[in-house]
Amino acid sequence: MDLSAQREIRRMVESQRQAPREPARVVAAFDDGGIGNDVVSGPILLMVEATNVQGELAAWLDDVWWTDVMEQWADCAVTVALAPTPGALLHPVVLHHVEMLRRVVPGWRIIGHAYGDDLATDEEIRQTANSPYHEVRVFDQRRPGFSPVGQGAPVAVDELFGRIRRDQSKTGTTRPALVRLPTGPTDVALDPSSASQHSMDGPSPYDDFV
Repeated sequence: MDLSAQREIRRMVESQRQAPREPARVVAAFDDGGIGNDVVSGPILLMVEATNVQGELAAWLDDVWWTDVMEQWADCAVTVALAPTPGALLHPVVLHHVEMLRRVVPGWRIIGHAYGDDLATDEEIRQTANSPYHEVRVFDQRRPGFSPVGQGAPVAVDELFGRIRRDQSKTGTTRPALVRLPTGPTDVALDPSSASQHSMDGPSPYDDFV
């Protein structure tokens, strides 16, 4: 193949390349869990508000809801991100669902979010180290709106990650991966249902950190 032919092939390939598509962003809000019935062919980011400000589990969040989600988006590349609502990351029902997703849709990616002071005890650190998330992202700050009265200084995220990794090394695992985030979405952290977006169009309160 001569040089001019090689250049023409390269030109044709480059002209057909497309930039990676931004994922369609969907929030399953605490108040109703609705995700709509839009037909999506590309990647999806599904943010799940599993708990309210009191840490109570959403009434709709069960195996039936997840089955509907998996059937609707079976052929899509989906990232499931648990919103940083109180108590959501390590809630036993949420962990059950995450383990189920890992088995049934192994191609989906699952990310958990928390604030630095959400993981204060040895047991919380152990649970995080052994949790089924692909990735856990932690905001390097106290949870907004929660009084620090009676609490000591929050553990720095670097120290927290060191303790989690030490627990992981005991079991020989490297997941979940750990990511430090500088600041969190204070509006949804205080009231997860107040800023929710049900549509795939327009901005989401989670766009800045997922």
